[in-house]
Amino acid sequence: MPAKQATRSMAPASPVFAGAPAPTEAKFHLAQVPAHEAAPGLPDPRALMSYRNDEVCAAPVGAGLPAKQATRCMAPAVPVFAGEPAPTGRAYIRQPSVQPVKHRQAGLTLIELMVALALTAMLGIMLAALVNGWLKVRERLQTTNQETSVLDFCLALERRFDSPVMRRLYDQRLPLASRWLDWQPASNQLLWVAITGMPEAEGGSRLQRQRLRFEAREQRLLLESSADLYAAAAPRWVQRDRLERVSAMNVLYYQGGRWLAWPSDQPAHPGRGVRLELQRDGAPYVCTFALPWGRS
Repeated sequence: MPAKQATRSMAPASPVFAGAPAPTEAKFHLAQVPAHEAAPGLPDPRALMSYRNDEVCAAPVGAGLPAKQATRCMAPAVPVFAGEPAPTGRAYIRQPSVQPVKHRQAGLTLIELMVALALTAMLGIMLAALVNGWLKVRERLQTTNQETSVLDFCLALERRFDSPVMRRLYDQRLPLASRWLDWQPASNQLLWVAITGMPEAEGGSRLQRQRLRFEAREQRLLLESSADLYAAAAPRWVQRDRLERVSAMNVLYYQGGRWLAWPSDQPAHPGRGVRLELQRDGAPYVCTFALPWGRS
C-alpha cells in the first residue's frame, strides 16, 4: 500500500490516560478501509479486526487492556443497590422482588357460622310446626269420621225407637212375655217391636222385631230387624246397621225421674227414655232417645 494511502487510512491516535499502557498499534476504522483495496493474498482487514476485538474482549476486564479498549469492552454501568451483588463483566439484570401472596382464609367466619345456625334453627322450627299442624288436621279428620259413624248409628237407632208397639211375640211356637222393651243381659241384647217405614216383602207387615246386640269379642254393635213375629223356629234377622271398634256398651232406662239399669216391666207404665253409653277407640259416647209417650 502506498505510504500516502496508508497514512490516510489510519485512525487518529487515541489519548493515553494515567496508569494505562501506551498503545502499540494503530487502530483502523473498518468503515474507512474498502474491501477492494486489500492486498492480494492477504485476509480482509474487516475480518481481522472483528476477530481481534472478540479475542481482546474475551479476556477479563482491565487485564492489561488499554483504557479506551477496556472501557469499550465493559458492559454499560448499572446502578448498584444496597444488598445486591456488584456488576462484573456481564450485564446484570435486576430481578423483581417477590411479594408474599396472601391466601384467602378457607371456611366460614364466626358471624357467617352463627347466621347459618340461626337459619337452620328457623327452618327446623317451621318444619316442625308444619308437621304438627298436619298431624292435628289428620287427627281432627279421623275424629270427625269417628263421630260421624257414631252419629249415623244413633240416628238409625232413633228411627227404630220412634214408634214402638206392644205386641205378643212367638219364638219356636212359644209365646214370649209382652213388654215394651225386653233387655237380656246374658246375651247383651235389647228387643222390642216397632213400625218400620217399608215392609220387607210385598204383602208383609210393617211391624217388625227390632234388636240391638253387642258382640264383645268382635267389638261391634249391631242393629237388626226381623219380620218373623210368629216364628216357628228361630227368627231370621237382617242387619240394618253396625258400628265397629266398640269396646263397651251399657243401656239405661229413664223411669220415675232417674236412670235405671232395667226397663219397666209394667205395660201401663213404660219408661220415658233410653240412653245408650258406649266406648269406641277409647272415647266415650252417649246417645239419648226419648220414647213417644215420654215426649211432651
